[in-house]
This record gives sequence, structure tokens and C-alpha cells, in this order.
Amino acid sequence: MIVYRIEKNGLGPYRGRKENKNTTRLDNILFSHSGSFLHPTCHAEITNFNHEKHICGFSCITKLKKWFHGSRSELRRNGYSLVLYKVSPAEVFHGNLQLVFPKDSKKIKEIKIP
Repeated sequence: MIVYRIEKNGLGPYRGRKENKNTTRLDNILFSHSGSFLHPTCHAEITNFNHEKHICGFSCITKLKKWFHGSRSELRRNGYSLVLYKVSPAEVFHGNLQLVFPKDSKKIKEIKIP
């Protein structure tokens, strides 16, 4: 299956905050997700995976766009890209909104965030 993820240098925007150019603006957007019913962390939603070996992503571009609605331009400005991974469905743990998959999965494409 294809998994969609926003990242920069292998880190998602929540883990890669230290590298952001305009940390105050982007952090305010990302922190607004904290504890939000609409934005539970993948760790809060999915518990049966290894936090050291797995990363969060989305099963479709629609879910990714909805999750990052209002912050995609700021993510682009900070150098983040949309990365597509090819992952065996057997290695994916699904939540209601996000999913987790092995960190060492094969990247198949990196493009500008839509």
C-alpha cells in the first residue's frame, strides 16, 4: 500500500520542530493540535507498535490534507515535503485518522506539499 507522510530530513513536523525557520508561527499551528479531539497523536490512537521503529502517516492524501488543513503552506515554507512510501499492509497499524508504519519502509516519491 502507499502511505502519505509530511517530513523533512526524515522527521515529521512534530518531531522536526527544531529545524523550522519560523518556529513561532509553525509551532503555534502544530501545538493547536495538541490534545485536540480532531488531532489525537498517532501514539494516543494506536498503542501496539514500537515507537523507535515506526513513524506516523496517512492512508490517503485526503486524510493528510484534512489533518494539515491551514498549515500546509507554512510547512512548505519550512522545507517540508510530501513523501510517499510503499509499505506492506501487514506492517501497518491503523488508527481512525492516522496510521503507523516501519521507519525503514521504502520511499518511492517526494513531492511538493499540495
